[in-house]
Amino acid sequence: SFNATSMTVQGNRIALAGTYVSRLGTDGTTAGLPLAGPKVVTTARMYGGNQSVGNDGSVRPTSLALSPDGKWLYLSGYMWRYSWHNDSYHGVYRIAYDQDKEPEVFVGSMKQDESGTEDGKFRGATSVACDSQGRVYVTDHCNDRVQIFSPDGKFLKAFKVFRPAVISINPKNGEIYVFSWMTPNRFHIKLATENEKARI
Repeated sequence: SFNATSMTVQGNRIALAGTYVSRLGTDGTTAGLPLAGPKVVTTARMYGGNQSVGNDGSVRPTSLALSPDGKWLYLSGYMWRYSWHNDSYHGVYRIAYDQDKEPEVFVGSMKQDESGTEDGKFRGATSVACDSQGRVYVTDHCNDRVQIFSPDGKFLKAFKVFRPAVISINPKNGEIYVFSWMTPNRFHIKLATENEKARI
């Protein structure tokens, strides 16, 4: 997986992702699939102290989820943490687990700085999870909510959570666990500035 930054398990399938996706079975084999899957790393244009240098930074997913049938792998949490530039992408990729095709955008946007507050858009998509029905849950960090989508990417509903960072769903009873903390994102500074102006 080359610098694996995320892992998920569903049934007898294990996925590790970093630069590439690595596919394993829970029995220690690759479950009949090639170990090496598609490349899922992306890059981000650096701002701040390195802007004049023109460096691009590698960005890997920090959150994965497999659909209950193991067919689809969802990738999110594309965040970067540099002293001169902290930020994230605002969408979720999807790939077919048993194929080697490039990731496709499932929801949101994987274009840098393309964010929003409308349903289906994000300001920091930090984590992804699936329930037993195949619905996809995405933490929308700076919009203070979790958005829920059908397996075909249709927006279903959202619920409020302050600064959701990671989401997990118990496959046995459907209980949803959301963990909140601050993640690197330029919106934190923007929101703090807006709140300060509102108090004046």
